[in-house]
Amino acid sequence: RHGKLDLAYSYYNRSINIFKSEKDSIRLATALLNASEVYDENEQFDSALILLQEARLLFDNLDFEVGEAYAIGNIGLVKTTEGKYGEGQEYLNEAIDRLEKFGDNYAIAEYQLSISEIYQQQGDTATALNYAQQSWEMAEQDGLLEQMRNASERLASIYVQRGDYEQAYLHQTRYLELKDSINNIEVVQNLADMRTEFEVAQKQSEIDLLTEKRNYQRKIQVGL
Repeated sequence: RHGKLDLAYSYYNRSINIFKSEKDSIRLATALLNASEVYDENEQFDSALILLQEARLLFDNLDFEVGEAYAIGNIGLVKTTEGKYGEGQEYLNEAIDRLEKFGDNYAIAEYQLSISEIYQQQGDTATALNYAQQSWEMAEQDGLLEQMRNASERLASIYVQRGDYEQAYLHQTRYLELKDSINNIEVVQNLADMRTEFEVAQKQSEIDLLTEKRNYQRKIQVGL
């Protein structure tokens, strides 16, 4: 895992430097947005926030409202992970307000789930349940399996906290089913990627063999 993270850092930094040198603001902002997730996952919150603020400013200068909303929402996610719930919720609400007119259910479902977590941590399970259910319904509407899985897990956790173990069991079962489905999809995708890589490598071997054969024939012709 550590090696993959180092590779991710390396590629993102190279991309960021290239886009800066080319003054490609839209791709630079997108690279900053994506790179921030790697820092967030590794609890390097300050670095993640610096990248997100830079991305937000670039998107704002470009009048790219969806991109700016993503940067704002992701700042909210980082703040929430840090336990700064008040700040986190402000950013998340602003992002949701901006994205609603674009119908971006993917991001909205994710941000609603984070707000649900905030209320659950504060003991307001009724409001937490409402946000988690909204997140589930929105994800189901668009067939967003990962968001459906995450919402099911959150709902199960909330129902356990409320002492409603029957509902908790139902949502936990749904969570496990979705988790298995996503894992199966990923396995199939990985197998497909491996097959593609094998076919490419095999084709390259055939080309190398043909090239070697032609070179050998040329040498024979020259010798003759």
